[in-house]
Amino acid sequence: MKNIIISISVFLLLAVSKPVCAQEFWEVVDMPEVNTIYDIEITSSQRLMISVKGEDGLGCIISGTYPDYNWDTVLYQGSLIEEILIDKYNNIYGVGDYTLFYSFDGGENWDSNTVDLMQMGTPSMYKLGSGKLLIGTWGGIILCDTIGTDYSFVETSPLSEVFNDFQYNFDSTILYAGSTCFSDNSGGIYCSYDDGLSWDNVALCGSYISSLSMNYDGDIFAGSQGHFTQGIGGVYRLLFGEDEWEHINADEIVSSIDIGTNNDIYIGCTLMGWPGGVRVSYDNGFSWDIINDGFNAPDIVGLFLSEYIYAIESGPPHTFYKSTEPVVSSIDKEICFNSSLMVKACPTPFNNQLSIFIDTSLKSTYLSILNCNGEIIYNGYINQTINIDTSNFPSGIYYCIIQSFNSLILKKLIKCK
Repeated sequence: MKNIIISISVFLLLAVSKPVCAQEFWEVVDMPEVNTIYDIEITSSQRLMISVKGEDGLGCIISGTYPDYNWDTVLYQGSLIEEILIDKYNNIYGVGDYTLFYSFDGGENWDSNTVDLMQMGTPSMYKLGSGKLLIGTWGGIILCDTIGTDYSFVETSPLSEVFNDFQYNFDSTILYAGSTCFSDNSGGIYCSYDDGLSWDNVALCGSYISSLSMNYDGDIFAGSQGHFTQGIGGVYRLLFGEDEWEHINADEIVSSIDIGTNNDIYIGCTLMGWPGGVRVSYDNGFSWDIINDGFNAPDIVGLFLSEYIYAIESGPPHTFYKSTEPVVSSIDKEICFNSSLMVKACPTPFNNQLSIFIDTSLKSTYLSILNCNGEIIYNGYINQTINIDTSNFPSGIYYCIIQSFNSLILKKLIKCK
C-alpha cells in the first residue's frame, strides 16, 4: 500500500505542477490581417477554426494548426459569421447574417440555409443532446435542426435582450441560458427543464451575463459584464446541488469564461474602467491571479482553452494571443484504475469537515488524503462512510486516494478559505 501511495505522490507532483518560466505568459500568434475576430473553436485534431471579418469587410472562417498554423480560408461567403460550433463528430456550424452554415466533412465542403428569425446578431449556438441546435439571438432563442430548414422561437423576449451562452448541468437535466437585457425585468439566467423547448427566467435578473461554463464537479459559473442598474459585473457561481448563485468576483467586467480539465477557471475581462486582461482561479473561484504578461492591451473579449489558452483582444488590430506554455495539466477530476467502487466526497469545496462515502462494506478499503506537495496528511481504513475534521487543513488543493484490492480511485478536492 505504501509503495502505491508513494508512486501516486510522484505522479501528482508531475501532473499538477504549473509551468514556471521567465518568459511572458502570452505570445502573439501571426495570422492574416483581419478587421475583427468573432469566435474560436478547435477540432479533435487540434485544428483551430476562427471566424473573422477581413480587411475587405467580408466574413470568413480561417483554420490553422499549431505550431506553424499556415492559415487557410475554409469558408468565404461574404457573410459575417459571429459564432462557430464544433460537435463531438467534428461537424462544424457557423451562424451570422440570418444564415446557418454547416460542414459535415471537417470544413472541406459547406452548405447553408437562411434562418430568417435571427435578429441583429447571433452571439451563441449550442448543440443539444437531441442533436438539434439552439441559437441565441436578440429577442429570443431559436430551436433549429442541423441544416437550418426547420426552426422556430422557443423563447421570445424584448428586442433589447440578447442570449449569449448555454450550458447543461451535470446530469443534463437542466439547461441554462445567460442573457443581457438593456431594460428592466429581464436578462440574467434562464432555465429549461425540457431540453430547450420552454424557458423560465430564474436568477440574476437584470445582470449582463456574457458566458457560462461548468467544472468537472458540476459547479456552474457565469461571467457578468454588469447590471441594468449599472451595478457591478464579475463572476457568479452555482455550486452543485445548491439553488442560490454566489457573487464571487466583483472586481471585473467578464466577457468570457472557460474551465480546464483540472478545474482551473480562466476569465477574459474587458477594460471599461476596470483592470481587464485574463484572470485564473486554482481554488474554484475563491481567489484570482492576474496573467497579463505579454498583452499589448489587456482588453479581452474572448477566451478558448484547449492544451493552450487562446485570447482575443478587443479593438483594432484585434490581436490573437496564445499562452507560451500548455496550461491544462494531465490530471482530471477523477482517475480510476480497474474500479467498480463508487465514491462521493462532500461538500465540495469543503471547509472544516469532509465526508466521504463509498458503496462497499469491505473492511480492506483504504483511504489516504495528500496535499498538493504529495505529502500524506490523513490515512486509514474506511467502511462506507467517514467524517474527517479538516479544520486544521490549510486552504488549497488535496487529493483523495481510495484503494480496495485491485481498484483505485483518485479524486481532486479543494478546501476553501
